[in-house]
Amino acid sequence: MWNIDLTRLETALFTKRRIIDYPRGEPISLVQLLVQLAPHIPHSEWGERIDAGGVHVNGIAALANRELLPPVRVEYFEPRDPSSPSLKHPLWSSMWIVYEDDEIIIVNKPARLPTLPVREQISFNLRRYLEQYSGASVHLPSRLDTSTSGLVVASKSPLTHRPLQHAFEQRLVRKSYLCEISSPVSFSQVTVASPIGRHPLHPVLRATHSRGKDALTIFSVIEHRTSTTLVDATPVTGRTHQIRVHAASLGCPLVGDNFYNGKESPCLHLCCAALAFPHPRTGDWIDVRLPETAVPDWVRTQVSD
Repeated sequence: MWNIDLTRLETALFTKRRIIDYPRGEPISLVQLLVQLAPHIPHSEWGERIDAGGVHVNGIAALANRELLPPVRVEYFEPRDPSSPSLKHPLWSSMWIVYEDDEIIIVNKPARLPTLPVREQISFNLRRYLEQYSGASVHLPSRLDTSTSGLVVASKSPLTHRPLQHAFEQRLVRKSYLCEISSPVSFSQVTVASPIGRHPLHPVLRATHSRGKDALTIFSVIEHRTSTTLVDATPVTGRTHQIRVHAASLGCPLVGDNFYNGKESPCLHLCCAALAFPHPRTGDWIDVRLPETAVPDWVRTQVSD
């Protein structure tokens, strides 16, 4: 395994995880424990903070203040930025829509927006935005990492949820990512077939190891730059952090990847630029590419030393 800078990783996370155990004693309210856990936070703020998400009791999200019976463990994912969480996450824009019909919608997810609700907060995520936009429940068969931008497809009709999920599970969906590697490379194309599992150093990280799940990524060079390389990445499987981990396993992590020690940059240089799959109702082939106006600036401009 490659070296991991845990300080850099923790700094890059939106929240700081705090934990308190209450192994025995009289029943106690959730807020009473939270006050002990984070005494710097005013008592009056806890109602709003619980509503926003980020508080968990024995691993389950807490929805309101309540009495707790020991033994109990309370976790709080405290935002590192004390300002409004909305300042950290992009807000919905209909300009993200790349394709839409009665059954599916494909959008260009911006970086720094979770695809699904996360343990740190529940308000700012693509699924919630799409459900507010469409007025109906949506299903996302696949997701992008919070730091990754690009194309995401969702089904808007219950009749197409399962067929679209099936297309992903049967690997009928072709995905193409643009990414920038943190160093020059000697290959023009390389296939990485290394299983991926959890990294022992941190729960958010993944690593290549024999006990992981099978994973296959094809990297093809688009442009050799002065100190970096612009690459097309085609993931055949869909493991967590797959492209990032496979790039790091080659000794060349992605630019802006704070988890796997990539060259420092304000953003992760990874974008889903193309999706192709059979329409879940008609079977007609859908082939969507990111509009040229939506392609990230780093694709056109190389990183300076």
